[in-house]
Amino acid sequence: MSIAQNLVWLLIGVVLGGAVAAAWWRSQVAAVRARADRVTELERLVRDRDARVDALTTERDIRMTAMALELSNERIAGAALRERLDRERESAAEKLALLDTAEHKLADTFKALSAAALKTSTESFLQVARATLGQQQEVAKSEVDAKAREIDALVKPLKE
Repeated sequence: MSIAQNLVWLLIGVVLGGAVAAAWWRSQVAAVRARADRVTELERLVRDRDARVDALTTERDIRMTAMALELSNERIAGAALRERLDRERESAAEKLALLDTAEHKLADTFKALSAAALKTSTESFLQVARATLGQQQEVAKSEVDAKAREIDALVKPLKE
């Protein structure tokens, strides 16, 4: 083989090696670009998810703050209602005590009034009875006196 042939083979080998190297290099560049595109896409997805997580975290924090405020307000309202209930119970107990006292006073007053009414009624009855009895005694006395006069008038002629 001659040098020219060797050079041709060498040149063919270099061209083929360059073509293979170029093809390999292109595939590597394409693979790197594909990975770079995939990394870019994944970074975008991570940013989107981070943004969603941040938004959800903010929304959760707002809701928790609102719920904490609502819970605080409900606790305050509950305490106010318990205090009002206690006052109402005290008021009801006081009213019951007043009613009990009023009932005793009314019973005592009724007893006193009924005793006074009975006494007045009895005294009135006795006065009316005495007056009626007095009138009846007067009538009976006048009748007895009239009878006595009649008897005297009948007996007087006999005595004479």
